Amino acid sequence: MVDPNFVQQLNHSKQIRAKNSHLSQKYSKYLSKTLAKLVAPDSAKTGLQSKVETIYSNQESIARQKDELVNTYQQLGTKAMELHKKLEKTTKRLHDSGANTAQGKIELLDRNIRVLENSIKLVESTNTRPAPVNKGLFG
Repeated sequence: MVDPNFVQQLNHSKQIRAKNSHLSQKYSKYLSKTLAKLVAPDSAKTGLQSKVETIYSNQESIARQKDELVNTYQQLGTKAMELHKKLEKTTKRLHDSGANTAQGKIELLDRNIRVLENSIKLVESTNTRPAPVNKGLFG
């Protein structure tokens, strides 16, 4: 006697094979129709053919543009490095030339102005008058 599981597996295998055969025939027909449309000499160019031809004809131009882009990018990197060096050099010169000295002078002036302001406030708060100034021998 034959095992029932074996018979069931055999039937299932036959069904899968029938489905696959049907799909294979369907895809074969679809593929042959598509290829016939693509290579038909009497028909106008299809969108796909024109796109493929455009890609192949522009391939050289695209490669040239890529090379130009790479060269431009390298030049940009070189110029950026040059500018960075110039910036560092200029910053060092400013630091060495006394930019801090100018800032120190400004701070000294600011301090002197504050001292004068506080002196004026002190004089005004005590209501004192400055001592009279003698004009000297001829004045």
